[in-house]
Amino acid sequence: GIYQRFLTEFNYDDKEATKAVCDYVKKLLGRLVFIQFLQKKEWLKIDGKISTNFLLDLFNVISDESRDNFIEAALEKVVYLLLNNENREKDSEIIDKHKLGVPFLNGGLFERDQYDNFEIKLPKEFFHNETCKEEKRELSETKLRDNDNFFSHCGILDLLNEYNVTIDENAPNDAEVGVDPE
Repeated sequence: GIYQRFLTEFNYDDKEATKAVCDYVKKLLGRLVFIQFLQKKEWLKIDGKISTNFLLDLFNVISDESRDNFIEAALEKVVYLLLNNENREKDSEIIDKHKLGVPFLNGGLFERDQYDNFEIKLPKEFFHNETCKEEKRELSETKLRDNDNFFSHCGILDLLNEYNVTIDENAPNDAEVGVDPE
């Protein structure tokens, strides 16, 4: 997957490729988590409707072809063409004829870096997998057992939706333990 792609880019230098993968994945996860906060604030829209589950909703409305290349076809467009682009209309039709309402935010998290120029293709199941909701899986006390499969059938968007993302950790509606901006 990602490691093999970076390994070829760095002439099979394991140390450089490993660092690049770590940097890329940290930034990707940072972007995904930040978008979770934006959707909680109700700042994101698909076809004029506020989406409090923006990434998963976007994943579900785009074509199968776009799902197969979600990073390039959808996520990077949201990040570079919307979140990091001041010179565009507020609602921009950019993905499979769906108008997305995304605010301009700017900032280092949304700027293109050297690793973003590499095309990274991950299977659509990495992002969303219907079977994730149907299976009850438990983590053993100390480590994953061979039969645990805790993460193997769950997409990253499914996993992120399991958490209560709060805007203000002191708000009465967010009294349960949640992920907050701090």
